[in-house]
Amino acid sequence: QKELEAPGLLKEADVPEDYLGQLDALLREFDTLAEFLEHAALVKEGTKDSDANVVQLMTIHRAKGLEYKLVFLAGWDDTVLPSIMSFKEAGAEGVEEERRLAYVALTRARDVAVITHVAEQAQWGRAGAAYPSPFLAELPRKHVKRMKPKQN
Repeated sequence: QKELEAPGLLKEADVPEDYLGQLDALLREFDTLAEFLEHAALVKEGTKDSDANVVQLMTIHRAKGLEYKLVFLAGWDDTVLPSIMSFKEAGAEGVEEERRLAYVALTRARDVAVITHVAEQAQWGRAGAAYPSPFLAELPRKHVKRMKPKQN
């Protein structure tokens, strides 16, 4: 049985790798992403203090105007951010809107932003290579620390 409280889940931000390990351990407690998100929603429901030391999941749109010590930004993959649909539907304007949203997401972090992307993905039942979002190449190199996942 999983606890609904999450205080202490994230420790003081000294080493970002520590956060990744804690997030990885937490995610492994759940069989599906849907179960994790349901759990996170229950944790959020019980949290009144927005500065509490808990994980808060939200969309980029909902995060506008808010700021956190540490922000995890998942899914920064090519065709996901920017979305292939935004390009098909709105062309360069759609990509620019997604670039603005990416900027909003990044600037929600006061101290550390951890951005993830997948190395491979399954499409139509077949595994294939995946590539990082082109937006990652636009980040100033002096502020980026690339990390590879630990192999089990």
